[in-house]
Amino acid sequence: MKIFKSRIGPELLFPISIILVGLIILAAYEKNWAGFILTLVVVLFFIHLYASTSYTIKERILIIKCSIFYHQSITVDTIKTITKVTDIFSAPAFSVKRLLICFNDTGNAVISPKDESGFIRLLTELNPKISVQLKS
Repeated sequence: MKIFKSRIGPELLFPISIILVGLIILAAYEKNWAGFILTLVVVLFFIHLYASTSYTIKERILIIKCSIFYHQSITVDTIKTITKVTDIFSAPAFSVKRLLICFNDTGNAVISPKDESGFIRLLTELNPKISVQLKS
């Protein structure tokens, strides 16, 4: 079993951090303790989401998890292609640098493992038929 953590990209981290830090400072300055606590809860929620997002390869199954909100299992033998993509659409990934995994005939998943090359290498070792397209 191998666990890959999600990459966190500065293109998402910095804007969200600036907004949340600004809200915390503003709430503290105005002594708005309810707003202060609410913003801290949001910060902790984002930290939890990041910490709980992982891509696990276990016994020829790829398991994609993001807290209680997202869970998908993909049989490695059904993966057809892995393609590098750059997008901001909703996915269990914290970076716009992502991998699109196409499996079966119509299924796909978008993820962003921190160790992208190790992730691809392990999947292609398990299923040499996977077509990898790294140019985006």
